[in-house]
Amino acid sequence: QAGVELGWTVKAAGRTCAVRGEAVEGKTVTGAAVDSRTWFATLVAEILPGSLEAVVRGDWLDPDAKQLKDRRAETTVGLNQYLAARKVKLQANYVVVKDENPAGRGDILRLNFQTTF
Repeated sequence: QAGVELGWTVKAAGRTCAVRGEAVEGKTVTGAAVDSRTWFATLVAEILPGSLEAVVRGDWLDPDAKQLKDRRAETTVGLNQYLAARKVKLQANYVVVKDENPAGRGDILRLNFQTTF
């Protein structure tokens, strides 16, 4: 079934920090009911310029507004370490999960390695 997504994005950056946020609603074309909603907001602050960042992020998702017990919220705190002239990024994040679904997983420790070439 075809649908429409409506949303907004906000970005702001300074010399030592950046903020970004986004919200989206998805609606069916044939009805007025909101099918899904989501938002996120992120704050990144430099601790050591060009090398180490602290990150805080909030995410919220309601995949189907007509269903109960399917919403999920995550709060993330973490560090980003840049190496090799910012061509390598190491991330360590702790994610606090609040999931209305009883089968949902608990909190997450996420470690990422990213490179560009």
